[in-house]
Amino acid sequence: LAIGNRPPPLDADQGALLDLDGAPVDVSGLEGRPVWVVFWATWCPPCQQETPDLQRAYEANLETGLELVAVNVQESTEVAQNYANTYGLTYRIALDPTGGAFRRWGVFGMPTHYFIGRDGRIDYVAFLADNRLDAALSEARTPAPAGAPPTLSSPPRTPPPAPAERSPDLSAVTLDGRTVRARDAGDARPTVFVFMSSWC
Repeated sequence: LAIGNRPPPLDADQGALLDLDGAPVDVSGLEGRPVWVVFWATWCPPCQQETPDLQRAYEANLETGLELVAVNVQESTEVAQNYANTYGLTYRIALDPTGGAFRRWGVFGMPTHYFIGRDGRIDYVAFLADNRLDAALSEARTPAPAGAPPTLSSPPRTPPPAPAERSPDLSAVTLDGRTVRARDAGDARPTVFVFMSSWC
């Protein structure tokens, strides 16, 4: 999903996602309101770190009509409910027990944030909440005049290098202390960099 696109429904193989109260979640019916969707899991350290900030941001933006939908991926209702109780969460939590919505939205890691503007189009996509999301929330506080074209809160993102392009001058240190460089003129062997984390 890219900035400027309309998001797909929040559903999976079994149909619409349900929230902790068992009610279906339908973000497509919220056009005209700012919608913040975040995919997360209770075991994810960055998700845990962001949780208090999400709750504070949600409370601070209630007057805008903001709908925050936190999509819990592949965990039980009990686990998600206990987490919500522990942190005192009041925003809406949707359950994606099979990961179907996670795949349909093209999510690669957690947390992943999507901010959908009042026009129903995606204004922001990122793995972590940052100043661009703050800008989108700020923009949501001031509805655009009638007939005004939609604006994008996020600057254009630099696309990744295309095949046959030179890679960035990247280096990394291996577990045994060796330095590996993406651009090493003295080594004709191909080098593959895989970005990963033990919690992912």
